[in-house]
Amino acid sequence: MLLRTWLPYDWTPRSEAYFVFPLAQGTPGKQCGLAATGVYQPSLRSPWLAAQARQYMDMGFCLGFGGMLTYERSSKLRTLAAKLPLEHLVLETDAPDMPGAAHQYQRNSPEYLPEVLDVLSEIRSESRQSIAATTTINVCRVLTLPDKTRPVPDPQDA
Repeated sequence: MLLRTWLPYDWTPRSEAYFVFPLAQGTPGKQCGLAATGVYQPSLRSPWLAAQARQYMDMGFCLGFGGMLTYERSSKLRTLAAKLPLEHLVLETDAPDMPGAAHQYQRNSPEYLPEVLDVLSEIRSESRQSIAATTTINVCRVLTLPDKTRPVPDPQDA
């Protein structure tokens, strides 16, 4: 097999109805042994926010939370982020778009990601360290990256 997974992608609500669900739910990928994975950014415009989140998690996607989470008025998004299993969440920047509340009307930057971590830690009542470690493992898993948080086995031990 040449490919283990399709390239992961950050899906937007506009693309899901026409591309993501048919792609991730079956043909032609699963018939060929490929898995569609990626990060889905929950849409606040959706009246089925929690149901959509569950569908994506069931398909192996993680849900990405970025700068919008830092706005207190994002109550639906904050409620969702607080209730979902941490094993399905990742932090994302949305750079250069959608900066957090402290940087409104400015260009977004990955350096603001700790602010998203702070808010997620606060709304979940969990430590920053725990959330950072788990979301790092999650992003490595969903993007098929080497996990730098775990010790790498020594090849001589094999």
